[in-house]
Amino acid sequence: MTQGHFISVTILVMLLFSTGCSTLKRLVYRIDVNQGNYLEQHNLKQLKRGMTKEQVIFLLGTPALRDPFTQDNCWHYLFRRQCAHQVATQNNLKLTFNTQGRLERIEGDFPWQKSQLKAAAAVKQPQSAIQSAH
Repeated sequence: MTQGHFISVTILVMLLFSTGCSTLKRLVYRIDVNQGNYLEQHNLKQLKRGMTKEQVIFLLGTPALRDPFTQDNCWHYLFRRQCAHQVATQNNLKLTFNTQGRLERIEGDFPWQKSQLKAAAAVKQPQSAIQSAH
């Protein structure tokens, strides 16, 4: 075997192994991984400014993160999804409460809820509806 032939075979083997690894990666089964707060659209439709913290917890569950620097007035609901071989996506919902513990501000980046969040942020729940929920 000549030196040129040996180099050619070595390069060919290296190319086969490198393409085999990337192909093999796609053949291995990977499960979808969901982490955090899974928020459903019908629950977010019920979210209104003026709700108490207890009402929000009943509706959406416990937040993934409570901001320790705002005296528990800022809650974050996070959802991360990793589908098989795709890039992971993360969505956030941020709820801000006033000093009386009432929902004051709603922010989020869930793709199906942007219009819903704008509508919920604009509507203030009547005081009688808030008191009757207790």
